[in-house]
Amino acid sequence: MGALVKKLDEIGVEWADPQEHGVGRALFNRILHLLARNLPGSMSLRVSLHKARGVKFHGSAFISSDVYIDDGHPEYLEIGNEVSIGVRAVIITHMREHVSRTVIEDEVFVGANATLLPGVRIGRGSVVAAGSTVVDDVPPYTFVAGVPARPIRKITKPLGLRTAYKDFIAGLRPLGISSNDHSSEVDSGSAAENGFERPRELDPPTIE
Repeated sequence: MGALVKKLDEIGVEWADPQEHGVGRALFNRILHLLARNLPGSMSLRVSLHKARGVKFHGSAFISSDVYIDDGHPEYLEIGNEVSIGVRAVIITHMREHVSRTVIEDEVFVGANATLLPGVRIGRGSVVAAGSTVVDDVPPYTFVAGVPARPIRKITKPLGLRTAYKDFIAGLRPLGISSNDHSSEVDSGSAAENGFERPRELDPPTIE
């Protein structure tokens, strides 16, 4: 497994721009995509398969099963450190001839069946609720939900790979109320550039 992951990483570097390699590359890209959506290895093999497709990773990431990352232009997606992407999430980087860079910053959690449309930036430490559709940029440390996604809470404890869910829930605040828990961390930077009490209606974000 380790040797396969290493080889896939080498392919990702060699074919950094998939558009330069024609139909053969496009076909190979889709085969890699099918494998990434179905094979195990949420923090290893799936990540390496997407790297080989051209997706830019800037640290560790958790990619659930059946995640769809744009077939035509995967190289226009950047994923920061400690990012989690839920089962059957959809990330699109182009619409017809329009191609736009999509960025997921550090410590972001994208819930199951969420959709990110081309050109959006998900700010550091934010959470996209399951089933939401993101059409605009999401500010750092913001919980968004709905179609289209809208801010519903401020986040003081990002739901990163090493954060307990109960700590994330305890750190949620109503919009407009600030917290100093992460005041030293809040900025517009991202790995891609360098990177409450519980409400009754709030269900846990879901990943597999």
